[in-house]
Amino acid sequence: MKKWIFVVVLYGLGALFLYDCVNGLKWIGEQFNTLVDLNAGNVYYYYLIFLMLPVLLVLMNYFILRIRAKNPAFTFINAMFVTIFIVLLMINKSVGDLQGFKSVFEGMVDVETWKVLWRVYPGIFVALGLNFISGIVISEAKSKGTYLTAEFVYLLTGIITGFIAGNMFL
Repeated sequence: MKKWIFVVVLYGLGALFLYDCVNGLKWIGEQFNTLVDLNAGNVYYYYLIFLMLPVLLVLMNYFILRIRAKNPAFTFINAMFVTIFIVLLMINKSVGDLQGFKSVFEGMVDVETWKVLWRVYPGIFVALGLNFISGIVISEAKSKGTYLTAEFVYLLTGIITGFIAGNMFL
């Protein structure tokens, strides 16, 4: 039962962060500005926390995956989380300041936006594809070697794309 509570809390945090990402990171920006206003001397530490936030989300997603790896539905949702999160951040940067889901949808269906994203971030698309496939392989692996390899690739590509996403924030 404790695992389910942990999973629900982590899914809730992930959903809130995706919602904030769709709305142009307004809530996170306000929290960051409040911290800087309180103590401007620690701005470099706040900057580091802000930079590491996507990596922390990827690690939280990894722990959810470890808890529910035997259930294919949860594994599929976990594999999609990192991909959707990074794609939303890339669309956020390419479209400009998002004004909600309408701007996200317009950016997602615009072919020119995807061409620009592919020209600028081809490595991220490859890493996201590897992350998504390895996330699915984790639930379907028949041998321990396949499972551990898929888990390693999932964690490695997630952390790499998390660091890149942290740089997209700034």
